[in-house]
Amino acid sequence: MLALTVGVLTVVTAPSVAGGQTDDTDTTTDSDTTTDSDTTTEPPVTPLRAGALTLLDQSHYVAADGDFVAILGWNGPVDPDLTVTVTIRGKVSSESQLAADTAVLNRRPAVPLITVRQPDGSLRVDLAVRSFSQTSDDDRERVLIPDPGVYPVVIEVRDSGGTVASIRTYLVRLPTETAEIDLLPISTILPVSSADGLSVTDVVTLLDRHPTLPITVMLETGVVSELLDDPAAADALRVALAERTLIVGSTLDLDPSALAEIGQGQLFQESVRSSREVLQDLGLDPSESTLPIEPPLTEEGAQLLRSLGFTTVLTSDGGPSGLIDTPAGAVRVAGIDEELTSLLASRTEAVSAAHSLIARLALRAETDITPVLIGGPSLRQASLASIDVLLNAQEGGGLLAPNSLADFSRLSPPLAIRTVENPAQDLAPVADLVAESLGLIDSYRTFHASGTSAPDVFVNGLFAALGRDRNPTDRELAIRQVDNQLQASFDVIRIREGQSMTLTARRLVVPLSIENVSSGDRLVQLRFTADKVVVEEDGQTFLIPPGLTTLDITVEARALGLSPLQVEAFTPDGSRSLAATRLQIRSTAVPGLGLLLSGAALAFLISWWIISIGRTRALKHDAARAAHADIEPTLPERLDVGDAAVGVNVDADGTSQTI
Repeated sequence: MLALTVGVLTVVTAPSVAGGQTDDTDTTTDSDTTTDSDTTTEPPVTPLRAGALTLLDQSHYVAADGDFVAILGWNGPVDPDLTVTVTIRGKVSSESQLAADTAVLNRRPAVPLITVRQPDGSLRVDLAVRSFSQTSDDDRERVLIPDPGVYPVVIEVRDSGGTVASIRTYLVRLPTETAEIDLLPISTILPVSSADGLSVTDVVTLLDRHPTLPITVMLETGVVSELLDDPAAADALRVALAERTLIVGSTLDLDPSALAEIGQGQLFQESVRSSREVLQDLGLDPSESTLPIEPPLTEEGAQLLRSLGFTTVLTSDGGPSGLIDTPAGAVRVAGIDEELTSLLASRTEAVSAAHSLIARLALRAETDITPVLIGGPSLRQASLASIDVLLNAQEGGGLLAPNSLADFSRLSPPLAIRTVENPAQDLAPVADLVAESLGLIDSYRTFHASGTSAPDVFVNGLFAALGRDRNPTDRELAIRQVDNQLQASFDVIRIREGQSMTLTARRLVVPLSIENVSSGDRLVQLRFTADKVVVEEDGQTFLIPPGLTTLDITVEARALGLSPLQVEAFTPDGSRSLAATRLQIRSTAVPGLGLLLSGAALAFLISWWIISIGRTRALKHDAARAAHADIEPTLPERLDVGDAAVGVNVDADGTSQTI
């Protein structure tokens, strides 16, 4: 008999002879087994009512002697003549048979719909399962399913006119001995999307519901910016993650292989680095060894990632998991099972889709226990309900063994896999443009000190231009647009023209007016060129705030008169001229003129002194000679021989001679 529960009330229906009721599953030994031939003779009928069934919940697994429960949504009428029937079909042996109609194993008798209707309007179907042949009348209430495996279950709502609605699900019967169970390792990657798909709140909810599962969370393009704008959401994610793995890719969807081909692998590194720095500032700790990417890898792309420190690459290109050997070391590729993951993408039949996936995983566990990786970008369209069902099945102690992404990489066979020959993108036509843009951005980094139009704005613009979603024409236009924006951001410095200076001394401090028309501080290197003056600040870098700034510069004149002074502003790295003007310098104080005049005056004084002394001595000498001439004739008269002076020889005739 079929036990159908309404709240706490269990309604047991007796076998119906007319309905061909059976208990046992062995169609060759049990006389009460129903086969497909029992139903093929019934003429087709048209139902009198309309409605639809949806699967709201069901048992993930059934023990050898356990209960299978299915909760169904019903949007049709609730009439006394509506009935519910359950058909268990024969065991399937492969995934391809899940959609096929195997032989009927057991058909339970119809029961009134109102007897299985719950207070909330849902329908509850209970099946008691046994793994042995019947030994008593009590056992007839249980459905015989002697072998472990996957069994399709069809639940129908019928009226006197035929089937009103039906739904197909799967019963997964476990082995009698739990030691016989070969657990299938399964790892789950939950993607957080900024558009459609799981939001930060959705992922936090799932993590909180399943705190013990080693779930990996992957942040997709745009989510990092969202977390930066919403620190509360970032904090909630941090708490919910606990010790679980968080992985993040590049800021935008970039192809590392294409960038490596044009020698711009640092762009990919910069994109990943910027994402990580933002997350770390928010208290999150993204993995430094695992990177999610979507495009397939070339050998150069794999080598680039390995040189950046990534040992595991999470890819959703549908390729196999394995190892890529590069000169920089091996890179393990963790390939997401796209086929299985896509089963969860249905939003209208989320729970049914999830149990269909569980049935397929159970079939794989019977033949192949190679680790399975589910999730990633292919899970964007999945509903919260379907993912929750899958996570519940991992906790249910059935056939699935939840593993972390690191365990998946460790358990996967170490198969060598091939890389693609050419990148998914061809960036060669814009290689020169990219190099030019990067040069401008590097120069702008030295120029921009604060305020709007930060260098990262242009970096992100270049990243967006190189995104995989761009077609070649749009990509080139986008790169040129970044260049034009950079050119305009450089053109914010003005050196006021018409400035003239008069130097009244050999060395003076004079004003120089510079205007910054941007909204932030800028760093400017000034260069001065002139023939007759020298500027001490030549080649120095100055911080120029927004508005008009007057700088004090020290000017030294080297010559008298008018001298043009060329003033030019450069970026601090000296690679780009920002503004230039020509000033007029008039010097009225020739360098060295004072010393020259002082020297001439001193020479004049010395010459005058020498001449004056010479004239004084000459006058004195002339006076002495005149005096001597006056007294010489009388000398013999006043002197006699005995009185001759010393130094004077007196002859006998009375004359004298100086000696």
